Amino acid sequence: MIVENPRSSAEVSAGIDLALHLVEADHGWKLAMDVAKMLVVYFSPPRNSASIQHQSVASSSTDTDFSDLLTWAAGHLKENLSVEVLANRSGMSVRSFTRKFRAAVGLPPAAAIEKMCFEEASGSCPGEIYR
Repeated sequence: MIVENPRSSAEVSAGIDLALHLVEADHGWKLAMDVAKMLVVYFSPPRNSASIQHQSVASSSTDTDFSDLLTWAAGHLKENLSVEVLANRSGMSVRSFTRKFRAAVGLPPAAAIEKMCFEEASGSCPGEIYR
C-alpha cells in the first residue's frame, strides 16, 4: 500500500476533524458540512474562502441545531463572540438563544466558544468571551 499524504490523529475530536477534512478533500465542502451537521459538530470552513465564512443572519435564524452558527463562530474566534453577538446572528433574543442553545448543544454559549477556542489554538483565544 502506497500512501502519498499520510494523515494521523491523536484524539477523538481530532479524528473526527481529520475525517471531515478527508471527506472535504474527496467529495467537497458541502458534503463535509452535511456530515458535520449530522454529527452535531462544527466544521471550520476553508480559511481562504470568505464567501463561505460570511453567512447571512437570515440563514442562521432557522438553524435549530446551531451547527451553522458554530461553523461561523469557528472562523471568527478572534472576534467578540459574546452571547449578544451570537443571539443577534441567530435572530433571537439573548434569553431565547441561551435557552435553545444550551438545550441543543448541551453547553452554555460561553462554554461552547471556550471549548472551540481551546480546540482551535490549545487554549488561547484573544477574542472577548462574556458569560
